[in-house]
Amino acid sequence: MNKLDFTALAQRLLISADTLVPQWLAGGRRRGHEWVCGDLAGGEGDSCSVNLLSGRWADFATSERGGDLISLYAAIHEITMGEAYRELSDEAPASDVPAKPPRPAKPQRAVITPVPAESADHDCIHPVLGAPSQRWTYFNGDGDVLGYVARYDPPDSRKQIIPWTFSADGWGMGQWPAPRPLYRLQELEARHSDPVLIVEGEKAADAAAALAGSPYVAVTWSGGAQALGRADWRVLKGRRVLLWPDADEPGVAAMQRLAEILAPIAAEIKIIDVTGQPDGWDCADSGWTRWTAARSWIAPRTSVLRGPEPPAPPPGPKPEPAETHAAEKAVQARDVSTLEPAEWYARWAYMMPDDGFFDLQERTEVSRSAFNALYRHQRCMSIHPGSSGGARRIDAAVSFDENRLAMGARILAGATYAPGAASLCEHQGQVYGNKWRDGRPKILDSIDPQPWLDHVARLIPEEFERNHLLDAMAFKVQNPGVKINHALLIGGVQGAGKDSMIAPLLYAIGGQHKLNCASVETSELQQQWGYYLENEVIIFNELRQSEAIDRRALENRLKPILAAPPELLTVQRKMMHPIQVRNQALVLAMTNYRDAISIPTEDRRWFVVWTHAPRMTQSESEELWRWFHAGGLQAGALYLRQRDISRFLPGATPPWTEAKSIMVNTGRSAAEAWLIERIEKRIEEFRLGLLSGPWQPVVDRLQNQAPTHIRLNLQALQHALAEAGWTDLGLCASRANPGKRHIWASPDWRGSKSDARDATETHIASRPDVRPFHRTG
Repeated sequence: MNKLDFTALAQRLLISADTLVPQWLAGGRRRGHEWVCGDLAGGEGDSCSVNLLSGRWADFATSERGGDLISLYAAIHEITMGEAYRELSDEAPASDVPAKPPRPAKPQRAVITPVPAESADHDCIHPVLGAPSQRWTYFNGDGDVLGYVARYDPPDSRKQIIPWTFSADGWGMGQWPAPRPLYRLQELEARHSDPVLIVEGEKAADAAAALAGSPYVAVTWSGGAQALGRADWRVLKGRRVLLWPDADEPGVAAMQRLAEILAPIAAEIKIIDVTGQPDGWDCADSGWTRWTAARSWIAPRTSVLRGPEPPAPPPGPKPEPAETHAAEKAVQARDVSTLEPAEWYARWAYMMPDDGFFDLQERTEVSRSAFNALYRHQRCMSIHPGSSGGARRIDAAVSFDENRLAMGARILAGATYAPGAASLCEHQGQVYGNKWRDGRPKILDSIDPQPWLDHVARLIPEEFERNHLLDAMAFKVQNPGVKINHALLIGGVQGAGKDSMIAPLLYAIGGQHKLNCASVETSELQQQWGYYLENEVIIFNELRQSEAIDRRALENRLKPILAAPPELLTVQRKMMHPIQVRNQALVLAMTNYRDAISIPTEDRRWFVVWTHAPRMTQSESEELWRWFHAGGLQAGALYLRQRDISRFLPGATPPWTEAKSIMVNTGRSAAEAWLIERIEKRIEEFRLGLLSGPWQPVVDRLQNQAPTHIRLNLQALQHALAEAGWTDLGLCASRANPGKRHIWASPDWRGSKSDARDATETHIASRPDVRPFHRTG
């Protein structure tokens, strides 16, 4: 794939900037070597500026900016830089690059929050332009104020149209969030069956709405022709539409483009032919006050662009499957937005750290803004009177706050994840919301689980290994709130069926959707987020690090979650406060490598099994999973739920296996393996069964004896001594030798620390290659 040369294309475009920029921002004007307009839609004004010599541009109303014409084109049409490059290059001269018509913005779910009642009457005073000459109010379907569009007519420049919107920071000038609301939306929602008349501009919409006896709902959009694609036209789905363009070429082109946008959703689209009218003439210039006068002019000039679709033959009745009804019923039962305000306080609790709310039934968190959105349809009045003494409307979350104490609602110190516990958990005297929700499916009866048990026996033929594996899985199914203090590491060739072996466990824990079960890649351990800790079962796929030092680092990173203590683990969350979760997850790891991880000889955290079973054939795998889907998963889950685990001790050291011995040996580095062999055979330095510092000379002597490809250091030496079972005696001294030495002793050493100090001194004195150590100072 050829690399995109943005620099070359930007230079080509800059040569024709005088032609291209006026095409892209048609509503602007030239001012010196700049092209200025109101916004990236090309509206009137001067808050957006493009330097025609350098290509740099900025929209000071929205803080958007860029360094070349490619980024300007991408911003205008709301596409990526790569898409803009491909549309602009096309291997044609820059002067031939066509102006791309504005296209509908990608559907977004931005929420334009209604203005609080006490702040709704805004005067729209501009810091430079002063008071507006006209102001139009935009409402939502419920009649709440969303913002204003103001027109300014300064004496020394052209008119400017500026929207004013409200946010947490108060009133400000700028663009509407996308998709933008339509003007007169509240009447459109109220007259949901009437046809719609669309004009260009708020002034024309007011004039159309004033026509007495009109059957149409008059609406328009904000931003002019270049902003057609940013308006929310979805509200016109299924409506009959009449388009009234301004009597000029841009106005007619805008309505034709709008007809293309509405074609997929509108039931009928008609357009008025304004040929012969003065330039720029619209409804506000007509002078009509009654619809009858307007209709006599409109009727003969109207053409149909798209008529209603012929009715389709009624489809035959299709019985919906039972699971569809069950799913709909479950969704309705879990829809918290249907709760009445009086029911909120038993269902929700206020959560302090994130200023949000906790659903005590579904055990989920929502933000304050999400709570307001859920209950936007509820009319909530404050218990405190307004400045005029009357009742005032407030958000749902504020209403909850005001009535929380009187209604006995809970206040939580935060959230946690505690398997097996109730929705409210106590820790150190504070109450937390428990996010754990039991996902264990209801199983009343099942088929014989023997095909799955045969598969387990095929993979793990050693009986004590197989029994421990089944006991651990069954214990976790039966005891979600108890930690198994070791992990299960299952190794074997790829495709042997290891994942199929644990499929009934995952179903027993989380049902069909594997609730409370997380599949994690090893690389995720490097990330700061720990969402996977909020699970009962954590599965590490393809566990392995290629280098010994990396394998040991991986083993150290896993230690906190393999066993408890620690009793609590921290989950870092994006844009939210961290939470503490209980360390109760069972860790499963899958690998295809004998040296997947570095395990010390004294390890108590890993139970390791290795299957020698060959790769399953395609037919064997399909047959097993057909059985799983035919009830086998339920059979395996019920078996684990009923298995006798009375002899299983979750806190005990796991059994030692042959596979674990191999992994302990193969997980060592080459240096550690070479040292351990010499230690166990008591060669040279290790003949006495005692080894003492200073350590660097010892390492240097050993390095002289080692093969050229092995590099030794003190860390490898001490790790090898520990792996060979030697004991660190610490600093040792005796009456005869008061100078302290750090000494390690072999497993068969029975003397005291003083004896060890004397023995090492005698041994050193007998070796001419070792310089005696004398403590000074």
